Amino acid sequence: MLIPASVQNSGCLYLHGFLSSPASEKAQQMMALFREHPELGSINAPFIHFAPQDAIALAEQALAELREKHDRVWIVGSSLGGFYATFLAEKHDVPAV
Repeated sequence: MLIPASVQNSGCLYLHGFLSSPASEKAQQMMALFREHPELGSINAPFIHFAPQDAIALAEQALAELREKHDRVWIVGSSLGGFYATFLAEKHDVPAV
């Protein structure tokens, strides 16, 4: 697999969906991708609380930690995590999917 230069050595924040967790199949697949391709950089897939204010606060803290380590960061979200990813992308001017 050829990893595009635009995402090499970057930080990825993965946000799972409602009542899901970092142990979900999708989260595990993302983390496996980063293990298989260390040139990607690092991934953070925190456990997101079901309460929106707590979820956003934790995600913002995780995003800030990734920004300390990497020049480029991006967010991936699934289901409700996708909503949070969109919110954070707009607020912090980072790409999200």
